[in-house]
Amino acid sequence: GNESQGNDVRLGMTINDCKAAGFAEGLVCSDCELAAKYVPSAEFYNSCMGCCQEMRYPKAILEMCNCKLRAFPQMEPFVRGKMKNKFPRLQHEHIPGAPPRLKLLNEQGKIAEELNIEKWDTDTVAAFLSEKLIQNESS
Repeated sequence: GNESQGNDVRLGMTINDCKAAGFAEGLVCSDCELAAKYVPSAEFYNSCMGCCQEMRYPKAILEMCNCKLRAFPQMEPFVRGKMKNKFPRLQHEHIPGAPPRLKLLNEQGKIAEELNIEKWDTDTVAAFLSEKLIQNESS
């Protein structure tokens, strides 16, 4: 097997290779997923995935109107259920009329990623938050 190949050198891309290819340092893997929708090139996508880092964020905000909880019952655990305690770094923000959106904030408190999560189920949101949020060691 190829166990020796870690994620850092997925395609043998060094930081200089990545810069030469036009990928900025601190490139986030989800940006590659997003760009792939507009650049239908496997080569681009593979290079991008070879250069990106999985980011973890200190804070997430679930924006949605409380009036939408009946339309999106899968979000309720994050607003007032058991998932609220599981993800202390997730905050619910009541925005009148808003469908569920997830905002990930970086160390500076700026929005780093913003996602429409209307079609996500509870498990998908939970898995995403587990992957994207810095885990509290004390829990």
